Amino acid sequence: MIVFIACESSGVVREAYRRRGHVAYSCDLLPADDVTTFHLEMDWREGLAEVERLHGHVDVIIGHPPCTALAVSGNRWYAGTQEREDAIAFVAEMAETFDAHARYGWAIENPVGVLSTRWRRATQYVQPWQFGHGETKRTGFWLGGALQPLTPTNVVDGREQRVWRMGPSADRWKERSKTFEGIAEAMASQWTNGQLGYSDPVCWSNCWDAQVSFIGEDGEEHVIDIRHEHGIDGVVADAGLTFLEEMRALDVFDRYHEGCGHTD
Repeated sequence: MIVFIACESSGVVREAYRRRGHVAYSCDLLPADDVTTFHLEMDWREGLAEVERLHGHVDVIIGHPPCTALAVSGNRWYAGTQEREDAIAFVAEMAETFDAHARYGWAIENPVGVLSTRWRRATQYVQPWQFGHGETKRTGFWLGGALQPLTPTNVVDGREQRVWRMGPSADRWKERSKTFEGIAEAMASQWTNGQLGYSDPVCWSNCWDAQVSFIGEDGEEHVIDIRHEHGIDGVVADAGLTFLEEMRALDVFDRYHEGCGHTD
């Protein structure tokens, strides 16, 4: 599955999906906190277009728009300001774009703020203590497409307000906005093609005489012949493709085999 995470530099959600075998990209104007080739340092609109160019589609899109001017904690400084109006318009544009491009569904995450009253009511609110972290930080999700509200995975004791009690620092805003790993794991395990009612491929090596056609990084069409004795993994590995081209070829083959009928 192809996943795009907008406005994320931490890589927490991206890596939760990648650990499950999905092709996931984070995108932000800031560089990634980790060392990875799956982070696009650019505007999220450009990043989404780039992922679609490489893979032909995006299945799930998740957005973490900046919350500074939207959160209730910022009312003292942003109530009635143009900055807040611009922030609301930013989220509305993000949702409209996600809805037009996500093949399966999309989500926008933000802490408690003005979005539910000024834009639309959140689909659900979650707390870290519902996903293995003994802390409080009420966070809203606005969902579209086939995505359903997250189900708590590990309710624990503890209601520490660690995030709100962080001392002043240059990275305080960044640490406060980082997704809790337990919530990211729930997203990656529940917002996937299998959970959303879409079938995973049932065959990777028992079909033959298939041709996989995809657009390479050079902008040209490439065709790989698949033979039964090699299987898709061996053929792609020996084709001299770049890493991104391998991902594209495997994804095309993945979609080719949906409904192919093989079960062994």
